[in-house]
Amino acid sequence: MDQRHPNIDHSIDSFEALRSGEILPRTLEVFEPVEYVAYDPRVTLFFDFRCGLNYNLADKGDRAIVERLTALDIEYLEAGILRPTAMCGIFKRPGA
Repeated sequence: MDQRHPNIDHSIDSFEALRSGEILPRTLEVFEPVEYVAYDPRVTLFFDFRCGLNYNLADKGDRAIVERLTALDIEYLEAGILRPTAMCGIFKRPGA
């Protein structure tokens, strides 16, 4: 278990994902979706390479945390409260 979570300022070296929530709306302005899945407004923050190792999915309590946070991500995406930060999809040019 981590004793503390480091406060890393990623803007020093990179701005990756800084505006990732804008990718889907901008893509939909230009292209027609064939199919896509937009996801991950925040769940990765809890389960990435820094924190993920602190969870044991064999433990009922840990699994309940993962399931609840995932459910909140879905709920917040569907309600438009949070925007997705990741997307997989197939898009085409209009009329193509």
